[in-house]
This record gives sequence, C-alpha cells and structure tokens, in this order.
Amino acid sequence: MDDKDIIKLYFDRNEAAIKETDLKYRPYCFRISNNILADFQSAEECVNDTYLTTWRSIPPQNPNVFKLFLAKITRNLSLDSYRKIHAEKRGGGQMPLILDELDEAIPSAYDLEEEIIYRDLLRLLNNFVNNLSDEDKTIFLKRYFYAMPIKEIASNSNYKYNNLVTKLHRLRKNLKDSLESEEIL
Repeated sequence: MDDKDIIKLYFDRNEAAIKETDLKYRPYCFRISNNILADFQSAEECVNDTYLTTWRSIPPQNPNVFKLFLAKITRNLSLDSYRKIHAEKRGGGQMPLILDELDEAIPSAYDLEEEIIYRDLLRLLNNFVNNLSDEDKTIFLKRYFYAMPIKEIASNSNYKYNNLVTKLHRLRKNLKDSLESEEIL
C-alpha cells in the first residue's frame, strides 16, 4: 500500500492505518530508535508509541513525506526515552558519542539537548544542512539525525572509516564556524 493510501486510512480513522504503517515502516522506525537507545525493548516501545502519536497527529496534520514524518516522531520519542533512561546513568547507544562529537561545534556552555529547541539555532542548523552537497548532507543526517554508527555509514558510502571520521570532523568544524559567524557562539 502506498503512503497516500495509508494517510487516507488515518483520515478515515480506520485502524488498518496502524497495521499498514507497521507492515511498511516497522524496520525503518525500529532502526532509528535502536540506533539511539541501543535497547531492543525500549526501541520496540518507541516504535509502538510512534504509531499512537501518528494516530493522534493525522488528522489534522497531513504529511507530505510520510516516511520522514514517522522518522521525526520516532526520533523525538526515542530521544525523550533516552533522556529518561539516562537521567540516572550514562551509556549505551549512539547518543553519548554523537553528543560528544557535536560538543566540538557547540561548546559545553550550551546544553545541546535544551538549546537545540531554540528557533535561531534550528534555523541555522537547517541552513547549514541545506547548503551542504548532497553527499555531505546525507552523511551528516545519517550520523546526527538518524544516529547511525560511523562504521555503518562508511559501509554504505564511498568512504573508508577513517576518511569518514575526518569528513565528519570537518563538517562539525564548518558547523561551528557557521554558528560563530552568526554570533550564536
């Protein structure tokens, strides 16, 4: 079933929408969540919560790209779960590594988990990503949006692991320079 048909099921308040979403997107959503949480059970819960949130969001929302709509919900729910799980402990998943990597671009005076919400930073991040080449944009989003491990990104690209580490370092430096030029840092 294509995405438009699935969205129509949501608008019709037909519970088959959840079943069709699950059939088509469970592996995709699970992968996003598990990259962040590194815990099968928690990732499964986030995927199920994604379906409930989607049910509550459509209508009134009518996503243009259903797959990205699901990715954003899954990612946000997974990050919320990550924060709850790691409020008392630290470890597991890609998030500690990703937050440490981004700390090079956004210094510790900023709490990334809170500051990312502010509109100026979001606008600047969007502008930064949109001005990257398609290849750099893909790499950047796979690492910092989808929380994919560097080895996995390298295996699916033209980069060797060490070259990709260097490439990501340069992208973070460019991000930092961009934020500094806008006087965010």
